[in-house]
Amino acid sequence: MRRVLVLCGAIAAASAAGLGNNTVQTVTGATYGEFLQQAAYKKQWVLLDFYAPWCGHCKRLDPVLAAFAAATPRAAVAKIDATREKGLSGVHGVDGYPTLRFRRADDAGEFRDHKGGRDLEGLALLDGRLNGPTIAEVAKLDAAALETLAEPAPGVAFVAAAPLADDVKAAFEAAAAASSHFASFAVAKKGAPHAPGGVAVVAPNAPPHVYAGPALE
Repeated sequence: MRRVLVLCGAIAAASAAGLGNNTVQTVTGATYGEFLQQAAYKKQWVLLDFYAPWCGHCKRLDPVLAAFAAATPRAAVAKIDATREKGLSGVHGVDGYPTLRFRRADDAGEFRDHKGGRDLEGLALLDGRLNGPTIAEVAKLDAAALETLAEPAPGVAFVAAAPLADDVKAAFEAAAAASSHFASFAVAKKGAPHAPGGVAVVAPNAPPHVYAGPALE
């Protein structure tokens, strides 16, 4: 949470001072490919805001995105008028406004819906997760390590106890790739409260919920 608060403070300061060279770009179907290419070249993760000009929620989101972009140069932020860009809206499955979609800097494929907070704190948390390791490696899962893993909301972590069978490892990596933007994933070499090769949802001061192999998928 401390990282999120620090980033939120930086965002607020940048907004107040009018600082930051990174801006929200207006993207159309004609410029969409070039926008993604530039983001990939700069190794930025991408945040797309599909909006409608008449949408009140969209208008209230505008200054939030502007402040976030100004303070977050590792994010490429774009606005797309979904009422005009029907092709892009269809590709992204937009059915309401605003719709926020994102993908990692190292991912040239699938975009995902942002279902977290649409305020500065929610976007800062998303940025922090996308720029951390998809799966953390923990030498020993003690109380301090668990507190760190479970620090961001929702306050839990998915922990695999090493060593992992190939099929479990593959499933765990796939789950982390799909969900590490809103949950923590880690492999613990020692100290996991479940048997080696298993995966569990753990939280401070709570019993672990252990997954069976097929359930992970």
